[in-house]
Amino acid sequence: MISKCGIYTSKGKRVLLATRAVVNGRKAVAYVKNGKLQGYEYLDDFNEQCYSGPYMTFEDKKEQFRI
Repeated sequence: MISKCGIYTSKGKRVLLATRAVVNGRKAVAYVKNGKLQGYEYLDDFNEQCYSGPYMTFEDKKEQFRI
């Protein structure tokens, strides 16, 4: 079940970034280890973090690193 809830990136090898979860009735991105919740951020708070603050800048002209 956990693998079906994962958010992955891959370029040759799949790497788990986070797990989609519902915590306290709210959607969240979670860090799960051995099937147990280790940490999480509610999705709306996570989304807010994605749209505020500084960003790192990269160039990938041929989009070879795109997931």
